[in-house]
Amino acid sequence: MGLREIFITCYAVIFIIALLIELFTNEMVSIWFAIGAVFAIIFACIMPIPVWISIIAFVFFSGITLLVFCLFFRKKFFQKKKIHTNADSLIGKEFVLLENTINKKSTIKVNDVIWNCECEEDLPAGTTVIILKIVGNHFIVKEKEKK
Repeated sequence: MGLREIFITCYAVIFIIALLIELFTNEMVSIWFAIGAVFAIIFACIMPIPVWISIIAFVFFSGITLLVFCLFFRKKFFQKKKIHTNADSLIGKEFVLLENTINKKSTIKVNDVIWNCECEEDLPAGTTVIILKIVGNHFIVKEKEKK
């Protein structure tokens, strides 16, 4: 068995191991190496090339596969998904400030629970506000526009 056959065998083993890793993990962690190994096997089998060229083909195609994946599928796989909660249903709802705002901070009562809130400006107690968003354990609110 020559050096070329040894490298073809190594690429076949890399391909099988990469596929097994891919099958038993939830993330895509080794598919690029499997694809690189396939190209290296093709180059080594079809063309009588030096071994170092098949190594370069393996590294090149593994890298290209990883790059293409990152460019085209980054948004789908790498962005955190927003976890919706019952509190999200409160966004856009109106509530009344329980106390005067100090340094743009106050409290509101939501379903018998008192929440901290942050206002855009200092407002007096009793002002009707609208919830804009939830940040951590408090609401960001603004004064309801008067008609």
